[in-house]
Amino acid sequence: AQVYASFMTALANLCLPVGYERNSFECETPQYKASLLYSVQAMVLGLLLLVLLGTFLLRSTLSAWIIGSAGREDLLLVTFAAAAASSLKAYLYVYMRNEERAGAFARWSLFEAFTSTATTLYLVVAMGFGALGLALGQLTGQLLTYLLLVATTLRSLPLRTDLVQLRKTLHIS
Repeated sequence: AQVYASFMTALANLCLPVGYERNSFECETPQYKASLLYSVQAMVLGLLLLVLLGTFLLRSTLSAWIIGSAGREDLLLVTFAAAAASSLKAYLYVYMRNEERAGAFARWSLFEAFTSTATTLYLVVAMGFGALGLALGQLTGQLLTYLLLVATTLRSLPLRTDLVQLRKTLHIS
């Protein structure tokens, strides 16, 4: 399930992390930084949602083929969702790194690790969820961190999009 999630997430990202990181060094104004970050995030989010929809529609077939059991569809979906949230979060981490906000990066990384670990331990040990508990713990940590990072980033970098910037980034990617 993890290999499928990683592979499909990488495909949905269209190598945009490379183009985003390269173009973010050219950002001189907050408006340019915002339009680059949010345009790339919107594109990747849309693609990830399409892959999630396809995975949902083909979940039984994919589960039987990848995991060897059609009854583990939930594991496949949750694992993909966690990988998708992680890939979206990576753009925000690059933004923080480029803004030289090492302290914030460290705090968010620790928060994510703590949240994922605590949730996983609770679900696996206390609730007996097994492998699904591992995936749900990761999903919880990744998604919660991503949503809080977006909310925090929106306060300092207002939402803007720019199709020209997105096109340039896609061209490089």
